[in-house]
Amino acid sequence: MFEKFWILVGVRRWCVERTLAWLTAHRRLARDYERDPATSEAMIRWAAITTMTGRIARGEPATRQQRWHWPGES
Repeated sequence: MFEKFWILVGVRRWCVERTLAWLTAHRRLARDYERDPATSEAMIRWAAITTMTGRIARGEPATRQQRWHWPGES
């Protein structure tokens, strides 16, 4: 039972960290420039909406970028 708990915590933690990484990809959210918390909340919502609409508009599941190798390497 103890192991199941830590697996669940790990999955949730990964989900939260991944979401924060997607949001901080927006340049305005990289630093806290806003004085008013409502403005910061609006910027976070804007970033989440643009991320979701981009994924919906793409129309297919995300694919991982292939790792680049020097020519001649395997």
